[in-house]
Amino acid sequence: MSMKDKPEKPVSEKSIKKKKEPKHPIPITSDDIINYLIDNSSEGHMVSRNEIYAAMYMLSEDASEVTSFSDQTILSAISRTLDKVLGMKLSYGLMIKQKDFPNEEKSAPKSVVKQYYAQGPFTEAQVRILRDAVIIYPYAEENETGKIVNALNKLTPIYNRETYDLSKIKAMKYCGEYYKNIEEIHKALSLRKYRTDFETSDKDTIKWEKTAAKVQEKTVTQIRFRYCEYDENKKLTVKKLKYPVRGETDSEIRRVNPVKLMWANGYYYLVGYSKNKQGEDIFINYRVDRMKDVECTSDPAELPDPQKFDLFKYKFSNPVMYTGSKHGVRLLCEKWLMNNIIDTFGFDVIVNQTEDDKLLVDLLQVSYDGVMMWALEYWSGCEIIDPPELRRKMQEAAESLGEMYKRAPSAYVKRSQARNNDHIKSSEQ
Repeated sequence: MSMKDKPEKPVSEKSIKKKKEPKHPIPITSDDIINYLIDNSSEGHMVSRNEIYAAMYMLSEDASEVTSFSDQTILSAISRTLDKVLGMKLSYGLMIKQKDFPNEEKSAPKSVVKQYYAQGPFTEAQVRILRDAVIIYPYAEENETGKIVNALNKLTPIYNRETYDLSKIKAMKYCGEYYKNIEEIHKALSLRKYRTDFETSDKDTIKWEKTAAKVQEKTVTQIRFRYCEYDENKKLTVKKLKYPVRGETDSEIRRVNPVKLMWANGYYYLVGYSKNKQGEDIFINYRVDRMKDVECTSDPAELPDPQKFDLFKYKFSNPVMYTGSKHGVRLLCEKWLMNNIIDTFGFDVIVNQTEDDKLLVDLLQVSYDGVMMWALEYWSGCEIIDPPELRRKMQEAAESLGEMYKRAPSAYVKRSQARNNDHIKSSEQ
């Protein structure tokens, strides 16, 4: 019997090489998993592998190039992707927790279900604080408020995002320069390191790792701007200076050494710095919403000693953001003022209770003008005790205020009536 006549052996199913299914027949990436977890999970709302599988299945169904795939393949792909992502917990902020679900029989082993969640850069409570602050902030325009709120919403899961009818927000319609002002001030305050020379092998390629380039640091630079105030028509008008600033020909232009941007009393301030003729440090606060035509210059700024300037202490030493030389002040206050004392002057105040159940409050380093403004606001529960010169100024202010209210308003009323009568007569003629 020839070789050709030999009967063929039956072919078993195992011997048939099946065509392997591709490892990734569906377009699932680690970014898909991450985005799903960020949008749909939190520490208090974890999702299971099956929920992720279902979401990825729907995502793949939407892809036009995908025709079919097996459950095992997609589960395997998700498993590999999750393992890869979970191996980079610090980069993505992903966590995994195991929950035990005991069966009815105590002797039976406990089954473990893995659940996943993504923790973004902010917690949901932190996002809420930022979101609510932006919504109530009076100088954010309606469209800008919407952009910021929508951006913050993306940091929270979909089920916890809030929608707002921004048309009902009674926001002050401030000019678009507000955000430009902040950008320019930020540019002036930003310290950046940059290289100044390079060794190149050719005209197109820079060999960064082999060059001994010099590194320079950008210093804080001065800014120039116009400062405004509201007139009787509620319009912002530029405040002119008596004399032009050195290097400027326009008496409206101010040139300032910027120190810090800071929040106080619900407003955004720029802290500016200079020295007087005696070489003493002088700080001036500018409301950012009242600045106009802000421009970052190339001139380096003169700055205070960073070891001596503490922004936190600066805020509490300048109540109602009135600057000036700092002194110790002693107040005699009613107990009901304690909350406001802490809010205004911070926790560095020294408080002692007197025999008549009042508070003796020592403010360590505060501006006189700021304390006077605060004491006038709370005159019914606050008395300035020391120093004598500040107490005397307060007495003069109180006497002037008392005289004003002692005068009957009849003189003003008569003048007002006379003006109205003259106006009526002239209109009749």
